Amino acid sequence: AEIGGENDRGEVVDTASFRNTYEIAGAGYAGITVSKVLNGRAMAAGEFGFTIEGADEATDALLADSDRSFTNGAAASDEKNSMTKLDGLRFTKDDVGKEYTFTVKETVPDGADKRGGVTYDERVHMVEIAIDDAGNGTLTVVTKIDGQEGNEVAFVNAYAAAPLETEIDFGLAKRIEGRGWTDTDTFAFELSAATDGAPLPVSTTTTVTKRDLQDNGTAAIRFGKIRFTAAETYEYEVREQKAGTAENGMTYSTNVARIRVTVVDNGAGSLVATPALISGSSVFVNNYGVKLDYNAKGGLSIAKELMGASAAEGVFSFTVTAEGEDVLGIAGTHRSPWLTEGKASTVAATKDTVVFTQADAGKTWNYTVTESNPGAGFTCDCATWNISVSVADDPTAGRLSVTTTATGGGASRTWTYTSDGDGADPAIVKFVNRYAASGATADIYGTKELTGRRMADGEFSFELAYAARPNAVVARAQNAAGGVDFGSLSYTTESLAKLVADGLAAKTDTGWSVGYVAREVTDGLSDIGITARARTFGVTVNIVDEGNGTLTCSVEY
Repeated sequence: AEIGGENDRGEVVDTASFRNTYEIAGAGYAGITVSKVLNGRAMAAGEFGFTIEGADEATDALLADSDRSFTNGAAASDEKNSMTKLDGLRFTKDDVGKEYTFTVKETVPDGADKRGGVTYDERVHMVEIAIDDAGNGTLTVVTKIDGQEGNEVAFVNAYAAAPLETEIDFGLAKRIEGRGWTDTDTFAFELSAATDGAPLPVSTTTTVTKRDLQDNGTAAIRFGKIRFTAAETYEYEVREQKAGTAENGMTYSTNVARIRVTVVDNGAGSLVATPALISGSSVFVNNYGVKLDYNAKGGLSIAKELMGASAAEGVFSFTVTAEGEDVLGIAGTHRSPWLTEGKASTVAATKDTVVFTQADAGKTWNYTVTESNPGAGFTCDCATWNISVSVADDPTAGRLSVTTTATGGGASRTWTYTSDGDGADPAIVKFVNRYAASGATADIYGTKELTGRRMADGEFSFELAYAARPNAVVARAQNAAGGVDFGSLSYTTESLAKLVADGLAAKTDTGWSVGYVAREVTDGLSDIGITARARTFGVTVNIVDEGNGTLTCSVEY
């Protein structure tokens, strides 16, 4: 208490007075919470930046450097990361009645600097801090966030990887074994989902052709784009159409390739799909194979036909010479079997199995077949045949063709066997020989006697005719010097064959026999007083073929 002082009117009085002093204590500020949530994936520390700015100089002066710019801490997906800011402030009575305004925002990068798959929170939050006298020596500090009391500024970002639409390289390929690719080759494949709900391309079938052929001899199998929308694991199966069937020489692969596609989120806004083969083979192999058993189709025969005679075994000899490989197995010297006149007999022929395949396509094997000189009496239409055997493959039709061509004596003949054909004429190269022998009899002679008077030469006439056909006269003669000379009769193997056919000659164990009758022409003799006593006599000509072109003809009376 104090003694003395002034009253209300300013008068000095002698009294005692009491004076109190009101003081307001300063107040610390606990700060605000800036929270960050990333939905969709875990959030790494420092991924996102934030700033706090003051609305005026006085407000801005309150900010520490750590408040002006800062980044988040790590947090799991959908988990809040809280950061305390403005916690270093202290207010005094001088701040009573004041309001400090701050803006808090997330730093959103431009364009390509944005994190992939992240949708940023672009809101700008207003923080208002109002200081007032509580009337009890303390300060009241009221914080409003965007006009509402509170102290948390919340930022929420969302993460989602974009759908992936891509053509998956399954690493599959097509290969043909047994031949090369042709322009008409087309192979089709089917893709199916082994996992329920697995996404598929627009078309689940694809084809490969020669145009798809790579340097390694295979054609890559590719399907269209597949759209993936989530990180999952899917399994697929790929099969070839016509699997296990055979068509035009091509046997289709039965392979089933099972592929697992693992789709993962790379955390940068993208899905990444990785395929892996888990069963089957990555290469679908079709096997092409055509073959032809040459012998089964008819083979090749060297035949001999003899005209004009039959011949014993071994009379004729043939040499088959291969130019290079004897693929038919017929090279060597061969002798003829017993030959029946006019009937072809096999001298040499392919035997066992002679199999050609597509690997032989384009190859040709050549042979020369030569007949040795058969000796006197024989002639040959062609002494040498040149034979070629060539193989061709038509991969489009799956057909193997083997063509045999024989050329000789100005003539040519071709035979073609095909793997898918039946009923072709067999290839027979025929040597045709002709045998001809000739011979003549000694003169056929008779005598003539006339009793009762002298006989003049040429007075009487005589005929020689076939015994089997008496009206068929073969020779005429007149008497001369007591004899009748019909002359010599000539024969050939050909004429004898005709005589036999006409019934005028007979075949014997040793050759032929031709019967004749010699007769006197008696017409008019009785008119001049002449009587013929022995009018006829028989003549037989026996003919033997000596086998050297000579006929020995003996006359039997």
